[in-house]
Amino acid sequence: MSGLACSGADMQSLCTEAAMGPIREVAQQRRGNLQNVCSADIPMLAIGHFHAALQVVKPSVSPNDLQRYEDWNDLFGSYKIERRPSHES
Repeated sequence: MSGLACSGADMQSLCTEAAMGPIREVAQQRRGNLQNVCSADIPMLAIGHFHAALQVVKPSVSPNDLQRYEDWNDLFGSYKIERRPSHES
């Protein structure tokens, strides 16, 4: 998800996937048995969980879609953005 070309739904998916990281760690330690797990048994959410989630969750916004949104914003939007340099020749 580098370059921040992601939707709000992509961000939600990333956060959900990261939040499942500690649960999966406990499940692995207990060989899948999650009965009688209390909140103190679950590790804190850490940046590593987000790094792992980035390997799973992929952005759904294509570069072409992002360009269309930026073009629309230039014409009709009230939020002015600084343009990225184009990689096209």
